[in-house]
Amino acid sequence: MDTMVRADVRHEMLRIAGRKIETGARLEVHFPWDNRLVGTVPRATPELVAEAFRIAHAYKPKLTRYQRQKILLKTAELLVSRKEELSRLITLESGLCLKDSLYEVGRAYDVFTFASPRTASRARSSPCASRSTPSRPSRRSTIR
Repeated sequence: MDTMVRADVRHEMLRIAGRKIETGARLEVHFPWDNRLVGTVPRATPELVAEAFRIAHAYKPKLTRYQRQKILLKTAELLVSRKEELSRLITLESGLCLKDSLYEVGRAYDVFTFASPRTASRARSSPCASRSTPSRPSRRSTIR
């Protein structure tokens, strides 16, 4: 618990399409255990939220499946290499005990490693391939 006592206050920036944005107002993040300030983040305006949605909606991916797979695997590697730091941040923000926040980092690792081979495979083998589209009627199957 000693590491929780000496936590520095983090001041993060809002990020939209890779740009760091500061707004006039900030939200404070408190450690639920003792209500002390552990960080601040900019308060997004409705205009900034609308801009973020416009940019996300207009986005057209340019990376190959292989490049996306490498990004997912690198993300999983970074999660493992920084698991204690990430666990501590989750604990400070949510109030979860360190054991549970370490488990959450492990779950995130599992998601990225599970998704990476599926990203590189053909689109038809994705879990969403059975969804109906205008050119392909819905397929339903049951595994017994």
